[in-house]
Amino acid sequence: MEEGDLIKEFVDTIDEDWEKELNTVKELVKDMDKNYRVIYYELKKKNVGIAALLSLIPGAGHLYIGKSARGLLIYSIFFISFFFCILLIGFLIIPLIIAFSIYDACKLAKNYNKKLFKIVFEEQEGEKVES
Repeated sequence: MEEGDLIKEFVDTIDEDWEKELNTVKELVKDMDKNYRVIYYELKKKNVGIAALLSLIPGAGHLYIGKSARGLLIYSIFFISFFFCILLIGFLIIPLIIAFSIYDACKLAKNYNKKLFKIVFEEQEGEKVES
C-alpha cells in the first residue's frame, strides 16, 4: 500500500463518524411531520460562527462539529509547531495552522448543515411528488 493510499484511507475513516450520525438522523426523521423536521434541523445544525471562533484554538472547532480525530490531529500539529518556535520557523507555521483550522472548520460546518438539510427534508419532498 502506498503512502497516498494510507492517507486517503485515514481521511475516509475520519468521515465515517458523520455517516453513522446522518444515517441515524435519517431513521429518526422518517416518521416526523414538517414542523418537527424544521425544529429538529435547527437543533442539530452547526453554527459556522461558533466553529470559526472555537478554531482560534486549532482543533476545537472540529471537536464542536464532530470531527474529533481531525481536530486532535490539527491540535497535535499546532502543539508540535511550538517546539519549532525555537528555530523561528514556528512563528510562520502557527498562524498558518490557525488560519487553516478556521477555514476548515467553517467549510466542514457548512457541509454538515447541507447534508443534514438534505437528509431531514429530502424524504418529505419525495412524498409531495408521489401525492
